[in-house]
Amino acid sequence: MNLRFVTNIRRHKTGKTIKTFHIIGVPNFERVLLWTWRDLFVSMLASSPRHRNAIPDMLQDIQTVLSWEALTKIVLGNNTSQSSSLRPLSHL
Repeated sequence: MNLRFVTNIRRHKTGKTIKTFHIIGVPNFERVLLWTWRDLFVSMLASSPRHRNAIPDMLQDIQTVLSWEALTKIVLGNNTSQSSSLRPLSHL
């Protein structure tokens, strides 16, 4: 069954919509999750050293739960045409 749903990500203070996702099927919700992680990392990189230093541990957690492929999707903005050509070094 393919359920359709719309997800809006809004600024907390202003309520302004930052990003809207139109998703078909629950498995595609990963796209929303990865976009949220990417946006968080960009914010953290622009913040204090303490926040930047937390990023490696967060990336490790994402890799543990979602696999290394999720990391490439975060970096490439979930562009699957580019990420599908990447392989982990252990497969060489």
